[in-house]
Amino acid sequence: MFDVHAHLHDEAFVGDRDATVDRARAVGLEDIVTIGTDPEENRRAVACAEAYPDVWASVGLHPHFFDEEYRIWNEEYGGKIPVRNETEKESPIQYSTFDILFGDKGRIREYVAQLRKVAESSSKVIAIGECGLDYYRRQSADSNQQETITEEQKAFQREGFLAQIAIAEDLGLPLIVHTRPSLGSMPARNDPQAKRSDSGGDAYEDVFLILKSKITARPAGGKNLKSVVLHCYMGDLSVTEKFLSLPGVHFSFTGNITYKVKEGSDRDETLRMIPIERMLSETDCPYLAPVPYRGQRNEPAYVAEVVRRIALMQQMTYTEAEEQIGINTRRVFPRMFETV
Repeated sequence: MFDVHAHLHDEAFVGDRDATVDRARAVGLEDIVTIGTDPEENRRAVACAEAYPDVWASVGLHPHFFDEEYRIWNEEYGGKIPVRNETEKESPIQYSTFDILFGDKGRIREYVAQLRKVAESSSKVIAIGECGLDYYRRQSADSNQQETITEEQKAFQREGFLAQIAIAEDLGLPLIVHTRPSLGSMPARNDPQAKRSDSGGDAYEDVFLILKSKITARPAGGKNLKSVVLHCYMGDLSVTEKFLSLPGVHFSFTGNITYKVKEGSDRDETLRMIPIERMLSETDCPYLAPVPYRGQRNEPAYVAEVVRRIALMQQMTYTEAEEQIGINTRRVFPRMFETV
């Protein structure tokens, strides 16, 4: 078994990290990938990976990191940035106002440069991410109210995502993608009249457009993404069909697939539709503990429940699912098995 998306370096494991790794080993877990989400977390993830032979690191900048950078930029400079139109989403923004953060001497450009250095600093770094797009409402920094993600914030997220894709391409590393749609943007399966939100586009649709441009439209001789992991995947049938058309894209599932299905959701149909050869297992610990551990702190040992649910949906034995997910993991993360 493998847990390809954990946060083992999280403070939730400060008191018993060694014991947590031991429990994972005891249930047959072979390897764990601990995931960074900002500059400080990336350093901690690498240090954690270097402390255990069966723990590896992925380093990245979470979309919420770019939300915060947008907030800082907006407070410092006031004003708004132009937003690309629908046909330009997969192309870099060329506006001069972006130079403040994304230009040669911009603050975010520096963060991205640091990310690359961290990725190259250790043989235990085997992927880039988590990065991606998160259009869900966020709690205001100075109140308990929920804020809608603005078009400007989405633009910041997309630019940050593109910058990290470039690192993954250049270093030949797989990309781990976080995707969370805005409220109301995923239509109910049992409502044929339901339509996606048109408030700037659903995050899954935007991720698909960006990945499509990178995977299928690369000029001859150009570098390409080796593999893509859609972390904590919860896309509907329609967008899943689109992602399945992209070679090298894999779907990683966590404990929330063991929860009761919400009314109108096509989650289980999606789990049955995706070929087992494109599936990976994760915990996203300490979050999203699976049934029967829901409500507790999640940990890598619980990934067995994710594999069990995948096996049920795929109508195969637990052993068959575990073996195929292992084959998939070796294909997506070759450095995990090549590095001594």
